[in-house]
Amino acid sequence: MALRRFLVSLGIELGPVLLFFIGSVFFGFVVGVGMLMIATGISVGYSLFRDKRIPLFSLITSLFVLAFDTAALITHNPFWIVLEYQLYYGCFGVLLIGSYFLHKPGLKLFFATFFNITDRGWCILSFRWGYFF
Repeated sequence: MALRRFLVSLGIELGPVLLFFIGSVFFGFVVGVGMLMIATGISVGYSLFRDKRIPLFSLITSLFVLAFDTAALITHNPFWIVLEYQLYYGCFGVLLIGSYFLHKPGLKLFFATFFNITDRGWCILSFRWGYFF
């Protein structure tokens, strides 16, 4: 049962990206972006159905995907996808480093249900991840 849940979670997280690459390679950029957007919507919907909630991290990521990929579809320009990830990771890094200086561990907000770490540990981890991004 745990293996099945892990594989479903892995499919939810990686499925949209894999479909984007497959669609882009075999059918072109526009089809790949469309497949990514549809798969992202299905993943979020399934998470809502399964868990009766959408995890905050998934919600934020999905909003970035839908906003920037819509722009990429309209303009047929992959620049929007590059910009999407630059802004996403840049904002994430700034928020994590800011949370460190405010002594509010930012990563704890997203991952507290997965890991049992002290607040000091969360702060250190948040700073290091923020610096990485």
